[in-house]
Amino acid sequence: MKILTRTAAAVLAAVTAAAVWAVPAAAAASVQGISSTSCIADNANILSRDTETYITNISVALQENCSGAQIGVYTTDYVGNNTMEGYAYEVFQAWGLGSADQDNGMVLLMATGDDNYWATPGEGLETAFSGNVLSDLLYDNLEASWAKQDYDTGARKTVLAMAERICDVYGVSLDMDAIGSGLADSSGRIVENTQSRSNGGAVLTLILLTIIIAVIVIAILKTPRGPRGPQGPTYTGGRRGPNVFFFGGPVYRPRRPRRPPARWNRRRWASPRLSPRSGRRTGSARRPPGR
Repeated sequence: MKILTRTAAAVLAAVTAAAVWAVPAAAAASVQGISSTSCIADNANILSRDTETYITNISVALQENCSGAQIGVYTTDYVGNNTMEGYAYEVFQAWGLGSADQDNGMVLLMATGDDNYWATPGEGLETAFSGNVLSDLLYDNLEASWAKQDYDTGARKTVLAMAERICDVYGVSLDMDAIGSGLADSSGRIVENTQSRSNGGAVLTLILLTIIIAVIVIAILKTPRGPRGPQGPTYTGGRRGPNVFFFGGPVYRPRRPRRPPARWNRRRWASPRLSPRSGRRTGSARRPPGR
C-alpha cells in the first residue's frame, strides 16, 4: 500500500513538473522594447508614426516645464500570467520615467490581446492621480476608442488628458495639443510655418504690384493735355471725332468729311418772257458755280 502511495505521489509530481514546463515562455512576459531615450515602446505595433511623435513632443514638454515629469506608453499583446497592475508596475520600474528625486513619471499600459489597459503613476503624482481620478480619466478618454479598436486615437487623447492634469499640478499653462501636433515648441511658443509665410509674401507682392500699376494708369489718364495744333484734312471744320482712351492718353478717331454744300447765285432761274419792244426772250440766267 505504501509502495502504491509513493508511486502515485511520484506520478503526480512528474505530471505537475511537466505541466509547468509546458507553459509557454510568453506566460512569464518580460518587459521589452523600452529605452531611456524614448517614451514609446510599441511592441504590439498599434501606434502610428504621427501618434508616436505627438506623445514624444508632449513628454518632452513635460520634462522641460514640469520638473522632469514624463509619460510613457507601453503596448503589448499579452501580459502573460501577470496581472495588469503587476505588469504595469514592472514596466514602470524598468523604464525609470520621470525625475529620480520626485518620482513623477506615468506609464500607460495597453495590452490588446488581453483586451485591457492600465495606468500607473509614480509616487510624486499619486495624489493628483488617485484611483478614482485615474479611473475616470481612462474611461473618458480611452474606453470609447478602445471599444472600436482605435488604439491610436485613444492613446493620443489619454496622454493629452494626463499631460494637462500634470501641468495643473505644477501650475504650468501650456497648449499641450499644439505642442504634440508640432504647432508649438516645447516651451509653448507658436512655430511659424515657413511655407505659408513664403506664399503669403508672394501674394502680398502681387497685390502691391497691381495697385502700383493701377495708380500709374490713373495718373496718366488724368494728366491735362495741352492745346493741339491744326488737324489734317480728315478733321472737317476743326472738329474732332469721338475719342478712345488707351495707355498714354486719348486717341482721336477722325470723322468722315462732310460733303460741301453747293453754292448758288442768289438769283434763281427766271421764267422767259418776251420783251414788249423787241419781242425777244428775256430773263436771268443762272450764274455758274465758282465764279
